[in-house]
Amino acid sequence: DPHLRASGGLLETRVGPGKSVAVPALPLALDGERLPKRSDPPGVGEGARQVLREIGCGDDEIAALAAARVIALP
Repeated sequence: DPHLRASGGLLETRVGPGKSVAVPALPLALDGERLPKRSDPPGVGEGARQVLREIGCGDDEIAALAAARVIALP
């Protein structure tokens, strides 16, 4: 979109190994400054172990879920 490109309203975002796309930034500004991108979306399985541990899963249970292909781990 020419308007978004001209106004700096598109942010390069990683969507996979070596792949990125331009996505619209949030249409918000504080003190005249556009809010920056905080991070790219996580990859498949990225952070899965931590989330599962936080909800009470042990290492053996996580390994069983991965072996059964219920979850993907990097």
